[in-house]
Amino acid sequence: MHGTTKKRKHKTTNSTAIQDSQDEAPVGTVFQLDLSNRSSWVWEFFCLEIRKEDDGWWGRYGICKIEILVGVECGRTYRTESSTGNLIGHLLADHEVTKDNSHPKEHPLFRRFINKLDPAFTISDVKLVKQIIHHTYNYCVSLLRDHLKENAIKVSLTIDLWTAKNWQGFFGVTCSYIDQQFHLNEVTLTIQHVQYPHTVNNIYETVENIIRYWNLMGKVHSITTDNALKYKKVCSKDEWSFMTRM
Repeated sequence: MHGTTKKRKHKTTNSTAIQDSQDEAPVGTVFQLDLSNRSSWVWEFFCLEIRKEDDGWWGRYGICKIEILVGVECGRTYRTESSTGNLIGHLLADHEVTKDNSHPKEHPLFRRFINKLDPAFTISDVKLVKQIIHHTYNYCVSLLRDHLKENAIKVSLTIDLWTAKNWQGFFGVTCSYIDQQFHLNEVTLTIQHVQYPHTVNNIYETVENIIRYWNLMGKVHSITTDNALKYKKVCSKDEWSFMTRM
């Protein structure tokens, strides 16, 4: 966690009026606070939680909610008390967001720079671009699911999991198959966030949900992974006994 400040009892955390009866709340209890009465501009990009920690004290944490991929929020978490300096620093360093410009494209200097490059170029609206991406994705997914259903008799999957700089885990799955015309096809099924901790059960459930979503149950011939022990355990589960494991 970034930022170390003196802890305060939950009664003085803010004016959300956490009841005395919640002193007995178990460790790990989380409350999300109402930010409607907060004046700082950073709360447009962060949500605020209080969490009961191992020593019984309540800590306040700001969680970045800026979307870094379609449907995936940044999620970077910072310990915060009265100061928002570490939150502001994160917005500037990781997202190039400041108080005066919520996005770099809106900055006058950026607009002047683009105008010098090409006076006829119009800067696209961020929300419009996101809508186009969502609509295109949904359209292509529908076509791909139908294509797999009609043409893929058996498929081979390749899976991998990695951790981004913000400590969020991402899971990638590619699918290879030979269609009825004996053409080799390869598609990326997903690159998605996977919940922490990255246990065998969590990975297994993620893989199973992906296979069910793409209607590939009964069609998976093999799964190729790296040599990590957790992957071997995932692919050795009884439910996957029909597969050729590599």
